[in-house]
Amino acid sequence: MSTAPHARPPQKAAALTLPMLRQLLATCDESARGRRDRALLLFGFVGALRRSELVSLSVEDVAIVADGLRLRIRRGKTDQAGQGAEVGLPRGRHVETCPVCAFEAWQAVARRKAGPLFRKISIGDGIGDTALIAVMVFTGLGGGGYRSDQPTKSRQELLGPL
Repeated sequence: MSTAPHARPPQKAAALTLPMLRQLLATCDESARGRRDRALLLFGFVGALRRSELVSLSVEDVAIVADGLRLRIRRGKTDQAGQGAEVGLPRGRHVETCPVCAFEAWQAVARRKAGPLFRKISIGDGIGDTALIAVMVFTGLGGGGYRSDQPTKSRQELLGPL
């Protein structure tokens, strides 16, 4: 008989709601970091993507199509066979919530035709060549790109603990 304490079931994070998403998007400015963060938020929310799926996206995995974006997910947590999947992101009705607009704005400053889609950004707003790592996706949204003059909660307050 084991005397080890029983593990508690994992706590599920509360789902991000549309009003919370709008608050987060309002913190994204027009800097490279703000544009990248807007695209990350919208891709994740609209596509229901995991952090690992977001950071594994390459520029080549994204195609603009008539009704929005088509993403190629090379391998996901539930894709045990490793066949990958395609995910469609529809165009938004408003510029601030449109994944296509966010992608185009990010690409306008990233200027990359290949390689990791979501890249690290230096303190001086320099766009690196290496991909973000999964743990940086929502912890990274807690700093940088938001404007201090806005009366909104910080990104980490809105997202809660990881």
